[in-house]
Amino acid sequence: RPEGPRAAVRSSRLPAHLLRSVLLVAEICLIVWGYTQIGLINGFAVFSVCPLLIVALSGPVLGEAISWQRWAAVGAGLVGVLVILRPGMGVFSWAALLPLGAAFLFALYSVLTRLTTREEPTFPAFFWPGVIGAVLMTGLGLPYLTPMLPADIAFLAVYCALSMLSHWLVLKSYEQVEAARVHPVSYLQLAFTSL
Repeated sequence: RPEGPRAAVRSSRLPAHLLRSVLLVAEICLIVWGYTQIGLINGFAVFSVCPLLIVALSGPVLGEAISWQRWAAVGAGLVGVLVILRPGMGVFSWAALLPLGAAFLFALYSVLTRLTTREEPTFPAFFWPGVIGAVLMTGLGLPYLTPMLPADIAFLAVYCALSMLSHWLVLKSYEQVEAARVHPVSYLQLAFTSL
């Protein structure tokens, strides 16, 4: 911004960004724990309920109108994911509550993100959860730190850059369209992860 870096990160919604950061960190921890308990396919199958939760929360929290067509589209996407993944009996265990809880936390995070991007520029909504999340995850992860292979640092850098870009693009989309319209597209993750 022309006013400088301080103006770019200034936010009247710092408590909301703190809550978003905590929700995102908790979601990541739960989904990773879930993957270790029931596997990637079963965990992703359970987590796929997330767009339905976002649509359900978008009405009461954001005041967005949700048509039956949108519900049908999200439901069809969920069924498609389940047909492709064909989850096993692991989705009916206690550990399936981990990705389900992660889906709920990410749905709350997404709805709060849409709420914050309505009322202020995108950059604070991008900047603060990244900084707060990095501090929180460092505190949680430091005791489990293991050395990285030097060859993996390049992969990590690419992953980080792509993650930041995708997060920025999602935030920019929240500026333009309703959350209930953005997240059904997330079922495309399955197509991209299978490449």
